[in-house]
Amino acid sequence: MLLVFIQMNGQVNEFQNKIQFQYGVAPSLGKHQMETYEYGMGKTFQALGMPSSFRVDYLNSRFTYFEVSSITDVAVYERLHLVDFQIETTKDFSNGWNVLFHLNPQLSSNFSTGLGAEDVILGFGLGISKKWNKSALTLGLERSTTLGRPQLLPFMRYYQKINESVNLQLGFPHSCIEYLVDQRHKIAVHSMAEGNYYNITGSSYFTELGDISDSKLNFSSFNFSLEHQYKIQPNITTITQIGLLANNRLVVEKSNGDSLFTFNTNESIYFSMGLQFNLNKNENDQ
Repeated sequence: MLLVFIQMNGQVNEFQNKIQFQYGVAPSLGKHQMETYEYGMGKTFQALGMPSSFRVDYLNSRFTYFEVSSITDVAVYERLHLVDFQIETTKDFSNGWNVLFHLNPQLSSNFSTGLGAEDVILGFGLGISKKWNKSALTLGLERSTTLGRPQLLPFMRYYQKINESVNLQLGFPHSCIEYLVDQRHKIAVHSMAEGNYYNITGSSYFTELGDISDSKLNFSSFNFSLEHQYKIQPNITTITQIGLLANNRLVVEKSNGDSLFTFNTNESIYFSMGLQFNLNKNENDQ
C-alpha cells in the first residue's frame, strides 16, 4: 500500500498487536495531488503451535487531477479504496531454519457500483529463512502488487541487529535502517518499492478512445523516506514521515494490461503523520 503502509514482509519490526491511523499527502505528482488515509490493526497468535499474525488495513486514496483534457470525467479515478488482509505463519525447524507462508487477499476498487469479483486480488507468498544469533536471511516468492499489476515477484531480506540501538535490513522490496535514540525516540530511513492496482467501475469518455468502462488504475512508485517515532506515553506513539516518491507511474489500463492513458507524473515530496496504539499494554514493546 502506498505511502504509509510498510509491508509486513519487509519490516524490521513487524506490525504486531497494534492499531494505527495515518494521514499522508503528496502535493505534486506532476500536476496532480494525492491524499491517503490509512487505518490498520495487527494481532499475533498461535495456529497449530506455529507463531502467526493477522493484519487488516484500510487505505482511502484521494486523487485530484489537473489539466487532464483527454478525459472529460475523471471522477471514477479520484476516490479509491483498498482493504488489505494479511495472514502470516512460520514453521520453525532445527538449526535456525524456518518456512514462512503468507496469504494476502485484497479488495481494491473505487466501489462505485458495489462489490464484484473483479475487485478481489489474491496475493500469497512462500519463503525460507535462516536465523543466526543477531541476523537472519529470508528468500521467497510472492504474488503481490508491489510493482502495480499483480504478479509473481521474488522477495529477499537480510536483517542484522548491529547493536542495542541499531537494526539494519537490506532487501527487496524494502530496505531500512532503524536507530533507537532513547526510550521515547526512534528514527528510521526507508527505501521501498510499492504499488496498488484498482478495479475501476463506471465509465469515462476519452477524447481519442471514446467511452471506456470497467478499466484498471495501475499505480507504482519508489518510496524513500525518513521516519520519526515518538512515544508520548508507554502505549501511544506518534509517527511522522517525510520522503520522496520517485519513478511514479499512474496508468489507466484494460483488464488485459494494455495501456489506455498515462497520467503525467513526476517525483513528489510527501509528508505523513499518525498515531499508533500498543495493545500489549503490559509489554510496552519498542
